[in-house]
Amino acid sequence: MKRVIVVVLFICACKDKAPPPDKPRPVLWVEVNARADGHRTFPGTVQPRYATQLAFRVNGRITKRFVSLGDKVKKGDVIATIDVIALTSSAMAAKANLEANDAKERNAQQTEARQAKLLASNSSTKSNAEDAQRSTVTASASTAEANARLFKAREDLSYGVLRADMDGVITTIAFEIEQTIAANQVIAEMARPDVLDVVVDVPEDIVGKLKIGNVATAYSADNQAVTVDGKIRQLSPSADQQSRTYRVWVAIPEPPPDVRLGSTVYATFASDFPPAIRVPVQAIVDEGERTSVWVIDHGVVKARPVTLADRAGRNAIVTEGLRDGEHVVIAGVHTLKDGQAVKDEDK
Repeated sequence: MKRVIVVVLFICACKDKAPPPDKPRPVLWVEVNARADGHRTFPGTVQPRYATQLAFRVNGRITKRFVSLGDKVKKGDVIATIDVIALTSSAMAAKANLEANDAKERNAQQTEARQAKLLASNSSTKSNAEDAQRSTVTASASTAEANARLFKAREDLSYGVLRADMDGVITTIAFEIEQTIAANQVIAEMARPDVLDVVVDVPEDIVGKLKIGNVATAYSADNQAVTVDGKIRQLSPSADQQSRTYRVWVAIPEPPPDVRLGSTVYATFASDFPPAIRVPVQAIVDEGERTSVWVIDHGVVKARPVTLADRAGRNAIVTEGLRDGEHVVIAGVHTLKDGQAVKDEDK
């Protein structure tokens, strides 16, 4: 009986024993401090300064396409054509109508001249002469209207061929052969690839430091060694309603080959920006609309919401959420848990 009691007590003692705590996880961290370097970098895209949309001015069915995406074209080159059978018929009908009205006008003029002679010899009445004059005026108006219709029909017929209105490159194609399109429906877009802008969006506290004519340096997102200097040519006067950022256009006069239409680039601006805390971009955790970093506090990590001024290149600028001297985790941030013990000896 005593043996049974001893065994039971031993089992209960084992159940009451707590599991050993998890070992602190080693993490890499950096100590953050605000510093002023006079530069801010923002992501942007390369956009054409001059672009145009191409559309037929009349309804029709597309019969031929002469370009593909990315093709270089010259002003006047044919982009596409539509079926002109109906347009040709309209032009022929308008011409026939004009010829008929011309004949009526000539007859009216001859009648008016004859009535004038008869009236002069007292062989006709004044009323007949006036009627002949009114007929001539009416016939002349009909001829003018018919002439205008013929001009419009011929103009529409010329619209059956869509041509490039400038030198450039085809950037968008939105049609297929045999597709029926409406008048003024955009079917292609083109741009000049030799005059480019870097377009970036910056927050309100940054745009106030920028001025038209300021120098900016842009570099390719694919190859940071490829850089090009440009100048700010335009600043948006109002903020975007959703992002509350301001658009900036930087003119790049001689873009290198790696800086192409639509490519992602980073633009660096120099000014008297206030001191700011920088953290490596790998320290940033994005969860929906929330942005945070892991801060080490007495051997445990805590998620700290932060506000970023920009996130470009290797570092992000934090405007709110961090203080000088705090330790921020910079590796393995997506596998940490709030309150998790960490070992922060390594930097």
